[in-house]
Amino acid sequence: MAHYTEHIVRILYEAGDDGLRLRLLSRHVFNAVNSFFEPVERDEVHREVALYVPAHAKGLHPLFLKCSHGVYRLNRRSDEVRKILAAMGITAEQDASLGPVAADPKQLLLFGEEDFD
Repeated sequence: MAHYTEHIVRILYEAGDDGLRLRLLSRHVFNAVNSFFEPVERDEVHREVALYVPAHAKGLHPLFLKCSHGVYRLNRRSDEVRKILAAMGITAEQDASLGPVAADPKQLLLFGEEDFD
């Protein structure tokens, strides 16, 4: 199941804070891992995802957070999730939801104050 972890994290990262239903998540994982040369069974992928995600949504530092019945999202405050995202090339600077990032307030303005003087 460890080989599905990166796929699950990437898919839930792309889904955002709304999360995804387990059925839809397992379908995306199936599409990501299934190939012509290494076919996998859809039911097998769904069974593994349906066991893995809820099991890792418990404890003090879960990888996933349960939004509602059957809907999970990524716990972006988890150190393990941060490591997985960093391995995929996504850093805290690229994703503001991973934590506070110091930014120059003038960069946030569409037009600088000097444009209106």
